[in-house]
Amino acid sequence: MNPTSEANKIVGRKARSLLKAFATIGRQKLEYLRTDKPEIEVMLVEVKPGGQSGRHLHPVPTLVYVIEGTLTVELDDKSRHKCQAGNAVLEVINTWHNARNMGRKSLKLLVIYLGEKGRANVLRGINRLARERA
Repeated sequence: MNPTSEANKIVGRKARSLLKAFATIGRQKLEYLRTDKPEIEVMLVEVKPGGQSGRHLHPVPTLVYVIEGTLTVELDDKSRHKCQAGNAVLEVINTWHNARNMGRKSLKLLVIYLGEKGRANVLRGINRLARERA
């Protein structure tokens, strides 16, 4: 028996696509950053029942996978977008929004920022003022 062919067999593996997107939840066209300093940051985030992220924006593409609970994203245009456990979403870019846990149990998220070294992945109101003055 050839050991190489044995090592190439797929055994006990199951895979499913979580997200294939060309646009954000706000229907923005997906665009990659053009940078010579790419940086990926992966975070685990937990939001208690009734909790929220606070109004913020992402200047970089941001993927969110819901591990537990239901994520509710509220945009400034008053629209709401929900994502349940086991699903993923591409968040809006450069658009103010608030992520909320309107459920009765903790919301657990895996957040992946496709960013740039030295550049913030999340901007809040105070960051906005600094950016406008620059």
